[in-house]
Amino acid sequence: MLLSKKNNFIFIHVPKVAGQSVTNALMPHAATAWQRSLSPIIPYRFQLKLFTKLRTHTRISFPPQPYRDHIKAAEIADAMGLDQFKDYFSFAFVRNPWSWLLSRYTYALKNPRHTRHRFLQKFDDFSAFVRWHCDEDDKFYLQKSYVCTETGDRLVDFIGKQESLSEDFAHVCEKIGITSSLPTFNVSNNCAYTEHYNDETRDLVSNRYAGDIHFFDYKFD
Repeated sequence: MLLSKKNNFIFIHVPKVAGQSVTNALMPHAATAWQRSLSPIIPYRFQLKLFTKLRTHTRISFPPQPYRDHIKAAEIADAMGLDQFKDYFSFAFVRNPWSWLLSRYTYALKNPRHTRHRFLQKFDDFSAFVRWHCDEDDKFYLQKSYVCTETGDRLVDFIGKQESLSEDFAHVCEKIGITSSLPTFNVSNNCAYTEHYNDETRDLVSNRYAGDIHFFDYKFD
């Protein structure tokens, strides 16, 4: 996540949805002077991950980024108070659940530092992973959980989509009064995600991610 008191925004970082690009574009408008001076050595997109690790192990806070990287909107609202949370323009980006799941699988499989890298190697292919994930994965979560209350009500002011990222990011910039452009990081080559699914796995994801599919109005196409 990213919080800016200067420009009055809170960015909720849903995993594997252009988060590093958005963070890198917006961090100059949220960083302190020492964070800006550090950016040539440690790029902005890595700073928040580093701060999260240091905060976890040392309990040191890093104003103006006092929260971990992938914190949910409801947790921030609880921590700072709902009224204060609503004083900020809050936003997040989401993506098609079928594409999102494939991206998370592909990224973890290719990244030896990922916590699930070795575990995913036991699956013969993506279809085998989908069957396990939809039936047994105890770390399952919805994108919706990042932007809604526990009762399912939307908490953030704006939800953009990766499928219309440029237009939606431009809308965010207009709302918070800045001019910025998006760099590209961690792009998975899975634009034609439909080719990686069969009827069985498509329906498994459809049922498992029904909450996201209906809430964000997605379909398999």
